[in-house]
Amino acid sequence: MPIVLGILGLLFTLAVVAEVTGGVSSHSSSDRADTTAAAPAVPVPAAATAPTTAPAVHTSAVALKASGSGARSTGTFTVRGDWDLEYSYDCTGSGSAGAFVVNGPAPADRYVDELGTKGSGTTHLHAGGTLRLDVESTCAWTIEVVDV
Repeated sequence: MPIVLGILGLLFTLAVVAEVTGGVSSHSSSDRADTTAAAPAVPVPAAATAPTTAPAVHTSAVALKASGSGARSTGTFTVRGDWDLEYSYDCTGSGSAGAFVVNGPAPADRYVDELGTKGSGTTHLHAGGTLRLDVESTCAWTIEVVDV
């Protein structure tokens, strides 16, 4: 009988140890409390993006068109900064070479100064504002101011 009591004591001890350590038990897995701590839900921010602005699109615009022959002042026009003075002149009708000069608003502003029977070109300028041009020529001419 002492052997039987020893065996029963040993089985009882094994059953208690198994229950405490999560080993074999008579409880189903749904009866046991889950002792694993779940990590708290942490919101993951969306990738931070800096607001973007599209670069300003600046298109060329014609600020002035004029044509004539002889001396003439243009009306005023406005350009923002950089601008082109496109010009052509033709003296073939007079049978000889002629002068073609375009001056800006200040006496020192001579933008074009040519002598010939015919010509064309573009002068690139960099000072904007409200301006007027003075054309001096013995030829037929056309000018166009492009705000670039």
